[in-house]
Amino acid sequence: VANINPDTLAAFNVTPSFWITARVAMEYQAIMSVGKIFGPRKTNPYNIDSLFQVLRECRLTVFSKEALAVRKRRMSSNAAEWLPQFMESVHVPEEQDFNALHALSKPHRKTYETQWEQVRNEHVAHTGITDPNARWEMFQKTRISDLEELIGFLNQLYEALWRMYYDGRRPILEPASCSVKDLVAKKLEDLRSSRNQEH
Repeated sequence: VANINPDTLAAFNVTPSFWITARVAMEYQAIMSVGKIFGPRKTNPYNIDSLFQVLRECRLTVFSKEALAVRKRRMSSNAAEWLPQFMESVHVPEEQDFNALHALSKPHRKTYETQWEQVRNEHVAHTGITDPNARWEMFQKTRISDLEELIGFLNQLYEALWRMYYDGRRPILEPASCSVKDLVAKKLEDLRSSRNQEH
């Protein structure tokens, strides 16, 4: 707080109710979104498991070399000049590629189930817990750093699937900072607008 711009601090101090409301809204939205992604399929039919089911089912159509070539031709007026050479290095995903990515999601589902599911179900979505001591106990099981890692994984997964779809690359999760502290420590000009995590 000592390094904050005095004008920025003054603006925060003039409108504290807004910033408290915004913070809580973003916190609740993050918890609800994570619940939609990692919650049980019975109540969340479009969760991460259904995503991987669709990926496996459309592997030979959507991710085929032919489909990728069509996408590339649509995006480039001179595709005939570079596309044949580009297609030589294209990776068509195998089912084991998706299985490996799916397996990497399991620890994050565990994080949701052990730390955030009760918060989502009994505090955010349904406000079932009214006793302050019970609420305190529930939040004692959570760790912000684990939630940051979970969200970081989802951003890595997004990037990997995007590159596979648009560039025919192997689905590899590239390292990315998951700490908000690390991200805000960077200068704006050093952030890459193409990286979903940094955005």
